[in-house]
Amino acid sequence: GVVVASSNNSTNSIGIIGVFPDASPTYINRAFGNNCGLTYVGKIMQAIKDCRDSGAKIISMSLGTFKDVAALRGFVKDEIENKDMLFIAAAGNRNTNYFYPASYDGVVSVAAIDNRNIRASFSSYNDKVDIAAPGDDIVSTDNNLKYGLRQGTSLATPHVSGVALVLWNNFPRCNNTEIREALLQSAQPLTDDQFPTSPNNGYGHGAVKYWAAYDYLIDNPCEQASPRASAPLPVSGSTKAPKATKAPKATKAPKATTTSDINLSTKAPKATKAPKATASSTDDAANVSSQSELVEYNESPHASG
Repeated sequence: GVVVASSNNSTNSIGIIGVFPDASPTYINRAFGNNCGLTYVGKIMQAIKDCRDSGAKIISMSLGTFKDVAALRGFVKDEIENKDMLFIAAAGNRNTNYFYPASYDGVVSVAAIDNRNIRASFSSYNDKVDIAAPGDDIVSTDNNLKYGLRQGTSLATPHVSGVALVLWNNFPRCNNTEIREALLQSAQPLTDDQFPTSPNNGYGHGAVKYWAAYDYLIDNPCEQASPRASAPLPVSGSTKAPKATKAPKATKAPKATTTSDINLSTKAPKATKAPKATASSTDDAANVSSQSELVEYNESPHASG
């Protein structure tokens, strides 16, 4: 819901609108059971492979484990370095504890802020936090065709994933690390009494900002990259209008994104798809005991709805 939900009526008096409405078709990949409780690292790794093989480039994970699992660490590293995948994951909801895969190198670790741009009390803080996004009292789609009010870094994560989705569509020649760098360097610095300087362990580089990231890539082009004529206006809390001098955006299928939050992965195929990469040796090296480590669905215990 946070990423691709769209209004079903002209006034949007019913429902919600995501960061990139109607980025469809969708691809469902269930890594958890019906209760969104626990699943295994092996299932998460297989879900990531399935999404990547189907054309996904952004893996959004509102889940994690407090145990650093070697098989998962190696798998994520290989996907980032050799398959141009962008991983965005929940920082967790338990004080200073590292939460994986968010705390792995190269993964965008997302903290939660409220509507005052203040770090949510449940949001984890440590030196792996990269960026912050709304994650307190968020209305989103829920089970049984309903809406629910929830909170947690699980809800902050898809906000960042949605921004990354729009951004990468407008700068399709950028690679995963260039999109990641744009998100971090363009974030709005945030501080408080506990974290008086920026970047910091509570907010990372600060609040995610789409238009700032867009402008960053205009000023700092990716290698051999050229932006699209116009960027679509993200509707998740943004009030800035497109620049008047830009030409209408050319039609193109949205870049893929996946969201593991609440058992949902969403994906839109790229207009042109590169040949599938050969499975890495890291995939094969993951032994059964490592893949059997449990991963938890990362919703704040204070969530309601």
